[in-house]
Amino acid sequence: MVELKPIFKKAYWSLAAGGLVYVSFICALTWPNVQRFALYANKVNPSLWEDVNQVERFGFLKTQVQPFNLVTPDNETIYGWHLLPLHLCREHEEELNANEPSGPAEDYTRTPAFKFLANDPDARVVVNFHGNAAHIGSAQRPEIYRMFLGLSTPSNPVHVFAIDYRGFGVSTGSPTEEGLITDGVSLINFLTAGSLNIPPSRIVIAGQSLGTAVSAAVAERYAFGSPDPAAIQPAIQDPEPFAGVVLLASFSNLRNLIESYSFKGITPPMLSPLMGYPRVQRWVRRHIVDHWDTAARLARLTGVGPSAEEDAKAGYASKGLDLAIVHAFNDVEIPWYEGRNVWIAATGENQKDAPGTLVYQKKEEGGATEVKIWENRWSGKNSAVKKVRWERVGYGDHCPDDLLDYACGHIAVLKTASYRDMDIQEAMTQVSLTPQIKSAIADPAFSDMLWTRDLHFWVKDTIETNYAILRSRQERLKRGAPQSHARHRIAHKNKRTEAPEPAAVTATVTIHAPTQDFLHLPSAHIAVSEGDAPGSAQ
Repeated sequence: MVELKPIFKKAYWSLAAGGLVYVSFICALTWPNVQRFALYANKVNPSLWEDVNQVERFGFLKTQVQPFNLVTPDNETIYGWHLLPLHLCREHEEELNANEPSGPAEDYTRTPAFKFLANDPDARVVVNFHGNAAHIGSAQRPEIYRMFLGLSTPSNPVHVFAIDYRGFGVSTGSPTEEGLITDGVSLINFLTAGSLNIPPSRIVIAGQSLGTAVSAAVAERYAFGSPDPAAIQPAIQDPEPFAGVVLLASFSNLRNLIESYSFKGITPPMLSPLMGYPRVQRWVRRHIVDHWDTAARLARLTGVGPSAEEDAKAGYASKGLDLAIVHAFNDVEIPWYEGRNVWIAATGENQKDAPGTLVYQKKEEGGATEVKIWENRWSGKNSAVKKVRWERVGYGDHCPDDLLDYACGHIAVLKTASYRDMDIQEAMTQVSLTPQIKSAIADPAFSDMLWTRDLHFWVKDTIETNYAILRSRQERLKRGAPQSHARHRIAHKNKRTEAPEPAAVTATVTIHAPTQDFLHLPSAHIAVSEGDAPGSAQ
């Protein structure tokens, strides 16, 4: 036998050691405790050195966040935040300062935050379920809350609720699939029953990454309950639909995800070294204990799943659904096609004779962006529409600024007023778009398509707004000098059922920006007018 040179010996043993580590890792993942440790990563817990009650360190006013504890039916204590929009903090500054929170309220019903929400029939709620690892205030999560709070107006205040699941942050217990569902449903029960009594039609559920699986599971549990008498059930009987469900960076189910998941885009897909060993892959998949089958849950919610006929008899077919599935093309952790698989399952795209109709689709030629809208209409006594929107955006990665901006557009379903009879200026004011334009930056490095995409309404019978707010991005200013004027069109697509062709209406937003301080532009520097800008191309 030819003797190997020392360098080849080192390479051989390095590869052998790497293979042994990988095999050991895969085998360890078949143990439930190790598997859950890797999936939820709740042991990565900055609350050991960060006090989550000191909300100023996360960029909030001390009076803006009311911490609270929620006790679940299985006796776990879940820590949460109730976040107020800034205009309420300004309006009730004296009362909030006199009742400054220092930690979870002993009696939440005696807090100003509770009073502002419970006593306002026009208030709206966004429930946000975060991804794995860390705690309620980690990483991009505070920015997500601020984005949702940015949709608030004095006439329709938006309150944001967020929790740390069991085993995360300072919450007690250990995470499991049923455990996290219990935590999520407990929060919804807390909002919809008892003292708050918020109708589900005023609540939007939003989730990112792992939070998308929690969101889908909570929505399904709230719609159908559970056949398991020991499982948590919705607190109200025959609940009305939620205002919307928004999924950012979702995955079809955990068994499929482990084949394509890459940690921060650094590692190869988890099971890719086993591609030549399908039996081993199947063995690993069989040992997954928490399935998180979002695809199957959404198929049931949209009425295309195998239990659709049985659910229809129970009355669910006559209830609406507004679901948005958003994914970034450049997501390196959960590939965009995982979100696409969720859409396929939710709409029955691969099923023969599946109900529903694709009512709109647009794909950038040779590009990454794609939009599809599917509807399943119930024509019974109580007409209802189950609507699913798929959006693949070009950028955003896994925890994106762009993706978060775009997702905020779907929260606009909270704006329930009718805009059909308003002029363009009044409608813009009602949906609080005009104040958000103050945050826009006229960056020549970004195409007109981005802005027209981000500032648009979808109109149907009475207008349901579906826009994305624009934020100030100081880092983009560094890459290009600001222009003195920026004109963006807001496209209105009238999709009324009686009109065979959509009628287009446009408006022009002119921003005069003499300085780079886009967050504090005076109102006089912003004008909204009907029709195209003078001299602009059609």
